[in-house]
Amino acid sequence: MKRLAMSLLLLAGAARADVVPSASPDDSRIGVIHMETGVAVSLQAAAGTDLTLLLPRGETVQQVVVGDANVWHVLVPAARDAVVLSALRAASPTGLSIRGSRKSYELLLAATRAPARFYMVRLEDGAGPAKALPPPLEGQGATYRLSGSKELFPSAIRDDGRKIYLQWSASQPIPAVFALNRLGREEMIDGYMRDGIFTLDRIYDTLVFRIDKAQVHARRIPAKAEKP
Repeated sequence: MKRLAMSLLLLAGAARADVVPSASPDDSRIGVIHMETGVAVSLQAAAGTDLTLLLPRGETVQQVVVGDANVWHVLVPAARDAVVLSALRAASPTGLSIRGSRKSYELLLAATRAPARFYMVRLEDGAGPAKALPPPLEGQGATYRLSGSKELFPSAIRDDGRKIYLQWSASQPIPAVFALNRLGREEMIDGYMRDGIFTLDRIYDTLVFRIDKAQVHARRIPAKAEKP
């Protein structure tokens, strides 16, 4: 009963997650998260594939608690500087709490059938270097037609003709983002979170947002195609 109560508390706290990993400039297969006090992190892993969380330098794992132990397998290496996660199947988000030798880390895990974006996510202390704010959302170069699971609809989607800006509310888990190529096949795309805005560095005609079986298609309608 005590373990169940702890799992529910973890999930409730992690439901406010609004931070996702960004790709390392050195290797796009490695994600980086700057951990801030009181901010939960949303992670997605491909079912059946290991995802390694590497703790900040000098930190060691003391305890790991996962909300849904029937789905997630957790391994702590002998060096105790990382946590290796593996989901047995696709599953809804659940909480993960890692107590380190210096502080604790709260995360929200989701297991999907989509291909893994990162094989490793590196946790780093602090908010990271200051970055320039993205262009305002009012700089709109087109409209977007959304279809699919409404619970995954972004609260805002805009572009300025060069980049696409996406927002989800704090109560929503952030889905995996794909684009359809010219053959109609999905491909994983790189994006980064900045001040609550998920930014894509180029324009795509069709985006796909997915968590497990739920998915949304966002089709770009250029301004010149809009009726007066």
